Amino acid sequence: MGSLFLVGVPIGHPDDITIRALGILSRVDVIATEDPFATQELLRHHNLCAVLTSYGPTRIKEKVAVLIDRLQQGASVALVSDCGSPVISDPGSLLVSAAHKYSIPVHSIPGPSAVTAAMAVAGFSAEAFHFYGNMPAPTGSGKHRLAMALTHTEPTILFCQTTSCLAILEAIAKTA
Repeated sequence: MGSLFLVGVPIGHPDDITIRALGILSRVDVIATEDPFATQELLRHHNLCAVLTSYGPTRIKEKVAVLIDRLQQGASVALVSDCGSPVISDPGSLLVSAAHKYSIPVHSIPGPSAVTAAMAVAGFSAEAFHFYGNMPAPTGSGKHRLAMALTHTEPTILFCQTTSCLAILEAIAKTA
């Protein structure tokens, strides 16, 4: 039985990666990556070579099945996001859930997080905060989800697509 490693990668400069993460990326059998181009650039920057496979956003269930099969055969797999920590606002949770279902060991190799970086630099108390990943445009169910997010008294962080960002900001401005 192999192991699944959730490896945090830089959210900015490629040198913002841990030594432990570089060690894992250099020795796993395959790296499942949300963005193969970005991961290849990161590996090249650190003079690493690795086998990459695309993970997300299409045909995700088939990709999970293939990776679980590899893990069950003894391969070690690293899961990386395009930046930051895998599973945070990306489809990595499907692979992690499947690994747990099949009793495959899952290891977290922490790294940078855009959520905690935003909280650290904002100047607000970080004793409590709320996070909403992939906030949709404020229409239909997205309007309700945004309204819920705006009810918190603690700081709230929203991730959104560039295509819906302006509409979300305009909706927030109307409530102020």
